[in-house]
Amino acid sequence: MRNLVIALIIVAGLPCLADPLRLDTAALPPGERYQPPATVQVIWQATNDLPKALWVYRVIPQTFPTAVITNLLAIGHLQATDAAKPPSNLSPDRNLMYFRDKKTTRNHSLLIAPALGWVQYMDQSDSARDPVEGVPDDAKVETLALDCLLRLGIDRSLLADKPRSRYPAVQGKLDSHRQKLTEEVFQRGISFVRRVDGVPDAGKSFWIEFGNRGKIKRFELVWRNLSPHQIRALASPDEVIALIREGRAVAPMQDFDWTASLHATQLTITDVRLYYFDRPGMQPLDFMYPYAELELAAHFGTNTSTFYLTCPILSSNTASTAKEESAQH
Repeated sequence: MRNLVIALIIVAGLPCLADPLRLDTAALPPGERYQPPATVQVIWQATNDLPKALWVYRVIPQTFPTAVITNLLAIGHLQATDAAKPPSNLSPDRNLMYFRDKKTTRNHSLLIAPALGWVQYMDQSDSARDPVEGVPDDAKVETLALDCLLRLGIDRSLLADKPRSRYPAVQGKLDSHRQKLTEEVFQRGISFVRRVDGVPDAGKSFWIEFGNRGKIKRFELVWRNLSPHQIRALASPDEVIALIREGRAVAPMQDFDWTASLHATQLTITDVRLYYFDRPGMQPLDFMYPYAELELAAHFGTNTSTFYLTCPILSSNTASTAKEESAQH
């Protein structure tokens, strides 16, 4: 805490370099602008224990050690001599490394984009006519995925506690008499999320799929290199409500028709979850910013519906908030 306070004091005396960049909806995931009528009451009832401040990170080129490159080639059954000219439409990274199997059917490919912290591997050697055998179960898939991450130099402590999702791929299968059609799993996948200062990355940091006999079919790693740029105090509940009223929140796609909430008599913020904004691996990113996912209850007389908004979470009043934080300690 003492280091955090010192950093806040230092930042209070610096120009707010990040202020004009992303303290608005540009730092939020896609969605539609949300602004409730001025007559709607918005109240805060969330009880989450949120940090006092979070870092804004500058994204700089990633450095993949030689040992990691060697492991990537081994995972993909590739050699350094398989280096090839990358397709021109794949990535804006000038240092993009591309490997493609030249000895067999050119069905193994590996892309490494250091500037983006992005790696992609694909194996298209199997045929749809191949029999399904030895596809690992969920527990084995998780073990294999974590082993792969270790070989890629990723510290397991930087991952969220649980995998983000699991997804089996199924296809129809006829019995031996070719009469009854059942489903069989021919591939299983899993994805993990990175944590930045304990806050989840909004994207899929790593996902991988396994086929017959645990063979890796494809994977993608998005692990940007982050340099601390500026520490910012989090917005207070009153500031968050003001941002919503100003139309600075965004309504993402969701099951509930959020437009109905515009006719509510009262909106209650019941839960807050923090995330760091990221983009898919092929897209460049200059800064990584935290934002909030808000759970709200829309009240319509005796009826209530739940919907979600994403909202900026950094206070625009950094200097004064930093001084208040230092005074408390």
